[in-house]
Amino acid sequence: MTYLIGVDCGGTHIVGQTWTTAPEHLVQSVTGGPGNVVLDYSAAVTNLTTVLDQLTAAIPASQLGLILIGIAGIETAGRLIRSNKPSPNVTTLIPRS
Repeated sequence: MTYLIGVDCGGTHIVGQTWTTAPEHLVQSVTGGPGNVVLDYSAAVTNLTTVLDQLTAAIPASQLGLILIGIAGIETAGRLIRSNKPSPNVTTLIPRS
C-alpha cells in the first residue's frame, strides 16, 4: 500500500491529510496551529513539524509515496525551513523555484 500526504499551511491553521492510493481512501486528517512563516516563522515550523509527525507516525517509510506541502508566505520568506526536531520522514522543506 502507498500513502500520500498533503498539507496546507495557512495563516490561521494547518490542515494535513493522509490518503491511500489503492483504493483511494482518506486515512487521517490532522489540524494544527498557524502555518504562515512570515507572520511567525518559529511557530509555523513547530506547528508543521507537529502535524507531519502525527501524519507519519503510523506509516512505514517504505510505504510513503509523496508529501506535498503548501506554505503560506514561503516565497516571501525566501529561505529554507529547517526544523530542530524534524519528522522522521521529512527533514527539510524548501520553497518552490
